[in-house]
Amino acid sequence: MHIVHSESSCGWGGQEIRVLEEAAGMRSRGHRVTLLCPREARIHDEAATRGVTAVALPIARKSLAGWRAMRTWLAQETCDVLNSHSSTDSWLAALALLGLSPRPALVRTRHISAAVPDNIATPASSPPESACASS
Repeated sequence: MHIVHSESSCGWGGQEIRVLEEAAGMRSRGHRVTLLCPREARIHDEAATRGVTAVALPIARKSLAGWRAMRTWLAQETCDVLNSHSSTDSWLAALALLGLSPRPALVRTRHISAAVPDNIATPASSPPESACASS
């Protein structure tokens, strides 16, 4: 299975370390793992120390360039799961996957315990039944 993690954060702390440890754990179980992240982020260089392939994309901010880079990469590479970790890369990933076929499963991992806002952009209520239907 090819598992792709995306991380837009340029910081270095628990979230970024967890992403790398999880990716390394998946790799040790025989999965192909790739990390999409900004080149300037410390996680990019740290990935190599854990045997995780890192691909530099301009995804530190929500931008047309970041969306285009992620979409192009996802269209050219086949992956089974895309696990996003920060708000920015989650938005870019969700938009980049629209209309792609085949489209990997998108998993959003939140690393904070704050409540999810209940607004039009991020409804906290349960998704409609049709959104959870298996394919």
